[in-house]
Amino acid sequence: LISGDAYVPDSRMTASSVFSTNYGPEKARIDSEGAWYPLTDTVGEWIQVEFDDFMTIQTVTTKGRGVYNQWVTSYELHSSLDGVTWEPYMEPYGDTVKIFSGNVDMDTPVENYLIAPIKAKYVKLYPKSWYVNMTMRFELHGWHYSGDLISGVDRYLADGRLNASSQLDDFHGANRSRLHETASGGMSGGWVPLTMDNQQWIQVDLGYNTAVKGVAMQGQEGTYSFVTEFYVSYSEDLTTWTNYTLPNVNTTMIFEGNLNSSHVRKRYFTGGIIVRAIRLHPTAWNDSIAIRWEVLGCPG
Repeated sequence: LISGDAYVPDSRMTASSVFSTNYGPEKARIDSEGAWYPLTDTVGEWIQVEFDDFMTIQTVTTKGRGVYNQWVTSYELHSSLDGVTWEPYMEPYGDTVKIFSGNVDMDTPVENYLIAPIKAKYVKLYPKSWYVNMTMRFELHGWHYSGDLISGVDRYLADGRLNASSQLDDFHGANRSRLHETASGGMSGGWVPLTMDNQQWIQVDLGYNTAVKGVAMQGQEGTYSFVTEFYVSYSEDLTTWTNYTLPNVNTTMIFEGNLNSSHVRKRYFTGGIIVRAIRLHPTAWNDSIAIRWEVLGCPG
């Protein structure tokens, strides 16, 4: 993103300090012949990029100085939507700041994958340890953020795009499955199928091939009904369906689902998938099958 699709100009690459004008933050591009080198080798120094718009960040790649044996061996990743309020990256359900492993030599790239991709306009790296001197080059990989694909602010799909294998009755149809849907006027806050077995599924037709990065799920509002395990299938033509597997693995991926009916649990696909339609297939549940959901991704 920094030197690619969302090219960041030098003026929007900043740092806490520089050793000299020859080692400014603009020298930190991943294939630069130089590197960023702060004034002091102390914890608290940082380098920052500002994007034109919101981005989804999924991977960070770092290198050392390139021509000298100097590199960062560990770092933190912080992000912001407005450049004022910052959040350190933590693994899902974690309560400690993630320390990423950095480099082991001056030029070999080291890639760190974010299990939970982040939405950001600003990103900072804080070196925590280094070899000889704190110098680094880096790149961020991801895509332009576009938010929720079913019920997003900029993209709200009609109820007719949601369908399911079955429904308990007209009050529990697929159209009741939007994330955060509430019970109202006898209508359910969630989709519930007619039968409780592993042949049930719920589907959304996104209308055209779309880069999908994950799903978010809840159970049925106000009940103890929620899905605890599920798998995903997807299609580019609404006819041929493929079960999601991890890269280089030939077995269907079984995802952990919800812990209760209200908590939103997000599950991400490694590298993302290009789909027109996506299905959730419950394989285990508490009380009964019940789903509210959202598809996370980037149209276009």
